[in-house]
Amino acid sequence: MWPTLTSGVASIRDVYLLWTMHRHLQKLPDEDIFRTEEMSTMEFLRREGFSDRLINTFFKPFFTGIFLETELRTSCRMFQFVFKMFGKGYATIPEGGMGALADQLANRLQRTKIHYNSPVAGVEERKLVLKDGQELEADRILVATAATELLPVKTAVVKWKSCDNLYFETELRSFKKPVIGLITAPDSLINNIFYPTSISCENSGKRELLSVTVVKEHHLNEEELIRKLEEELRRLCGIEEVRFLKRYHIARALPELDSLTADWTAANGKLGKSIFKAGDHLLYASTNAAIISGEMAAEAMINSMRAEQ
Repeated sequence: MWPTLTSGVASIRDVYLLWTMHRHLQKLPDEDIFRTEEMSTMEFLRREGFSDRLINTFFKPFFTGIFLETELRTSCRMFQFVFKMFGKGYATIPEGGMGALADQLANRLQRTKIHYNSPVAGVEERKLVLKDGQELEADRILVATAATELLPVKTAVVKWKSCDNLYFETELRSFKKPVIGLITAPDSLINNIFYPTSISCENSGKRELLSVTVVKEHHLNEEELIRKLEEELRRLCGIEEVRFLKRYHIARALPELDSLTADWTAANGKLGKSIFKAGDHLLYASTNAAIISGEMAAEAMINSMRAEQ
């Protein structure tokens, strides 16, 4: 609290409001958070009385990197949930990368055959049709993708938020602690920087790895983008010498959702008798929601099969 107060970013009133919001959300079950009055995050922050300085120098840049949009138009339900989670513990990623989550699930399967490189052309009642013409029959089908064009019934098309993630190699880290560096300059393309080599991971090179995230829309080609980011790293971060490694343009980074819920229901997750859906696009945009929706959909599938016995 003391470094926050002395930094000039937050006033004493801001700190008091942060503390009271933290205490309130820690007592609130996740399901209740997603039943609160819905408004944009920006509207919520202003209604709660936070100063413009704290909003512009912390909330806006930090949650832009989480929501992948710059105006904080995302539902305040998502803001409250994320704020609660950060109040409960540290942000983490698996030592083996995010793919370790899928590996953990797959490694526990004992009677499962996984078909890799088998694109699906369509989903029908109790049947999958692959693009090579092969048909796979099933008692139940779980569609864990937002590709609505595969479904037999027309459903709303999911809109997406995108971002650019670029990796650079450096000789030294500009800060030693495993923290996210927020760039608050309003004209900056960079939203945040992070050194993945500052945390424990299974694979690491001889030099430091620097991750740079861009959320703002731009019309630069890759060469122009790299040149712009290198200039901003020098000017805004004091990072002089970097070597570009790779760029990832993530077109479908997060689903853009008008309203958020924590409940998987048959109304939003079931089609016909045998087709079920799962994914964070049904609840709220996060890995957490993806896992929860999968679990709820699996329970619904099991219960529907028991009902037929």
